[in-house]
Amino acid sequence: MVFNEEGLRHLVAVMGASQVVYGTDIPHGWPDTVDLILESPTLSTAEKEAILGGNLVKLLKKLVQSGKLMTTKKRPNMLNYQTKTKQDT
Repeated sequence: MVFNEEGLRHLVAVMGASQVVYGTDIPHGWPDTVDLILESPTLSTAEKEAILGGNLVKLLKKLVQSGKLMTTKKRPNMLNYQTKTKQDT
């Protein structure tokens, strides 16, 4: 978790923007930091897009393709993803 520009800059410098995924702790009271990412002078537009959603989309596609994440056929949307357990395989 990062809450300031220096923390975000350091995280991206150490891990790379392709390894960072934006998330919230809703409904808990953590600060919303999407503006921190959008207004970051150290990130390119492509890095901002990746962090705010692109990296997560890539990760979910890989998990579905690998069979580690399955979707329901009745309602194939994000709310219906289920993680397979070792017992399921």
